[in-house]
Amino acid sequence: MLVASTTLSCVFTILQILHTKRNPKVAPATSVTMLAVLSMGYLAPLVLNSEVLFVSRRSQYYDSYPTRRRLEINEVMMRAPTLIAFVLQLRLLQLAWSGRRISTVSEKAVLWICLPLYILGGVVAAVVHMIKARAAARSDPWAMNMRGGPAAIWQDLVSYAGLIQDGFLLPQVILNASLGGARARAISPWFYMGGTMIRVMPHVYDAIRSQIYQLTMRSSNLYASPRGDLFGVAWDVVIPCGAALLALLLFLQQRLPRTESLPSQRRRLGGYEMASNI
Repeated sequence: MLVASTTLSCVFTILQILHTKRNPKVAPATSVTMLAVLSMGYLAPLVLNSEVLFVSRRSQYYDSYPTRRRLEINEVMMRAPTLIAFVLQLRLLQLAWSGRRISTVSEKAVLWICLPLYILGGVVAAVVHMIKARAAARSDPWAMNMRGGPAAIWQDLVSYAGLIQDGFLLPQVILNASLGGARARAISPWFYMGGTMIRVMPHVYDAIRSQIYQLTMRSSNLYASPRGDLFGVAWDVVIPCGAALLALLLFLQQRLPRTESLPSQRRRLGGYEMASNI
């Protein structure tokens, strides 16, 4: 499922690249912040698991555990589509950056809204982690060992980064709102609807897993790992609803008729009307 979802993201990114090349005017209206967030989302697992892609020859020849070798091959197979998706995302980011000819005020407005929001969310995630760590330290050590130790702070921050990825359309929605009547249909429906579907499906899977799978089946955590993203009854409802709301807002922004400013309308009609002398 991980390979399939990442492969679909590659397909949707290719369709967005083709959409941008066929319509060069939409490149300036594409949020660079959104593309940067998506690129960092693909880069993070590659950096955290870089040793899997470069397994030494010594470990290949002297490893006496064939099961471990098979797991390493599976990890490589799962990281290869992620690497391709990252390269394609960089290409899309390069097209949007090179095609930008309008003022950067709108993108600055996106940064002024998104960056403080992201930083505030990271601070909240760190504070919640500290509270949980103190509560775990005060609890029974034997019970804590049976349940497993609390997650490290970087794992909670990775989960919060997954939340940012779930709302990847937020910068584009803010950019379209700042552009007003000058907005264009910069994002292909395949890209934002398909990307939303990819981000929503793990939460749907987690909700189904909690009802069907046994709690002891750790292999079911591969697609919806509790330490790789925010999962739970509340998150499995809030995140899909929020992602669907952002996709709906973007759909309405790109489908509603665009209005021109009053001076441009007057110039199109043949200039300003002469005022009467009376």
